[in-house]
Amino acid sequence: EQNRIHKAKQFVQKHAERINSLILQAKTFGLEKTANDLKQSQTQLLQANTPDQIKQQFKIIIIHKQKVEQVKEVNQSEFLRLQSLLVPLEKKAQSLAVDLNENSAAKQFLKNAFNLIEKTKQDIKDLEYAPGRTSDAKYLDLTIGKNIQTIKDLLLKVEKLIYISS
Repeated sequence: EQNRIHKAKQFVQKHAERINSLILQAKTFGLEKTANDLKQSQTQLLQANTPDQIKQQFKIIIIHKQKVEQVKEVNQSEFLRLQSLLVPLEKKAQSLAVDLNENSAAKQFLKNAFNLIEKTKQDIKDLEYAPGRTSDAKYLDLTIGKNIQTIKDLLLKVEKLIYISS
């Protein structure tokens, strides 16, 4: 029995670093309650005296891990969705650049569109490193959503100017 308890405690020590990493991920995604629950489970896990107590705490940790993974997947899909909105706009801007004649107004609008595309790409890349932000729909609409709409408007103006000048 003592040997089982000793092995169980070694197992707990081995996984303590993973639990700390999971707590950090939960905080990164804005899951404060989950992070607190994980800390509490970790403390109880380190103080556990029987294999059954250890099993119980690991079950709780696994449930919280699944929750963090689920939020992580949602954030990743939102990140990919934003990128997929920007890629066709960039391709359209590139094709308009080929059709661009000596129209200085169209050149300026297209230059602004390319600058805004680069800025939006950087904003999306920044989201990858601040994952909690992707769950804030209002923030996304006010920044990236607004930028994407502005890019669409600029490209439409360039298209009209090219059509008129040709």
